[in-house]
Amino acid sequence: MMLRIACILGIAGLLIACNGAVHDPGPAKVVAVTADSTKARAAIDGQQEIHTADGGRMTGMVVNGQREGQWTAFFANGMIRSRATYKAGKRTGNVEVFHDNGMPYYTGQYQDEVKVGTWVFFDLDGKELKRVTYDSMGVPVEVK
Repeated sequence: MMLRIACILGIAGLLIACNGAVHDPGPAKVVAVTADSTKARAAIDGQQEIHTADGGRMTGMVVNGQREGQWTAFFANGMIRSRATYKAGKRTGNVEVFHDNGMPYYTGQYQDEVKVGTWVFFDLDGKELKRVTYDSMGVPVEVK
C-alpha cells in the first residue's frame, strides 16, 4: 500500500511538469496506513486535493488506490496548469498543459501512459511551435 501511495505522489509530480522541470508534489491528503489494513483503501479512495511544494495543487478522484477520471493541476495563482484523464492509474485520453500565463503549452493524447497521435506544442504567446505524431508504441513518426 505504501508503494501505491509513493506511485500516486510520483505521478503527481509528472503531471504538473509543465515547464520541463519535475516539481515535488509535496504531501498528499493521504494518511499513512499499514499495508494489511482493511481501511487502507478507504483512506486514499475518493476525491483528493494534493498540495505541491511550489504552492500549487492538484485535484481528482482516486478509486482502488489509483487515479481515475480527470485530474486537474493548478499553479499557485489558481490558473490551470494541466488536465489529464486517468483510467486505473494510467494516463489515457487527452492531456492539456498550460504555461503560467494561461496560454497552451502542449496538447496530446495518452493510451496507457504512452504518447499516441498528434501532439502540438506552443510558445508563451500561443503560437504553434511544432507538431509531433506518435505511433501506437509512443515512437515519433512525424515532426512538423
